[in-house]
Amino acid sequence: MDDIDMLPVYLDKIKKQIKKDIDIDLKKYSLSNMHGMHLMCLYKNSNGLTLNELTERIKIDKANTTRAITDLMLKGYVTKDNKIRGYKVILTPKGLEIASLFYNHHHRRMKQILEIFNNQEKKQMLSFLKRIINKLDEEDENEENFKNS
Repeated sequence: MDDIDMLPVYLDKIKKQIKKDIDIDLKKYSLSNMHGMHLMCLYKNSNGLTLNELTERIKIDKANTTRAITDLMLKGYVTKDNKIRGYKVILTPKGLEIASLFYNHHHRRMKQILEIFNNQEKKQMLSFLKRIINKLDEEDENEENFKNS
């Protein structure tokens, strides 16, 4: 089997390990991987984000974002900022504290995993991955447009 045929296996292994790390970090707060990416995204966007913005940035479907945010609200980690039309979700002080701890640990862990690459290789790898994601998004969009026509 060619290495290219193993790409899904390699990507799945990376995903599983990162998910395992995230789940271990968040378990003590009764949170899961589903919540982790939302917390980090809100942490990096302190003015808050709409559900659509969160969905776009995390690249998951809106139903999962709605479910995660509803759960985070019930646990007191996020709240709605109703000052603008189409409210934004922002971290509460409790959510900010957890998001900060989680973000910093996650960031250190990613640095550990990627320490085998120099800066140029890291940039290249991220560029390649983003190009793949953009291509897949484009294919999904074309498929949606075809279905709707």
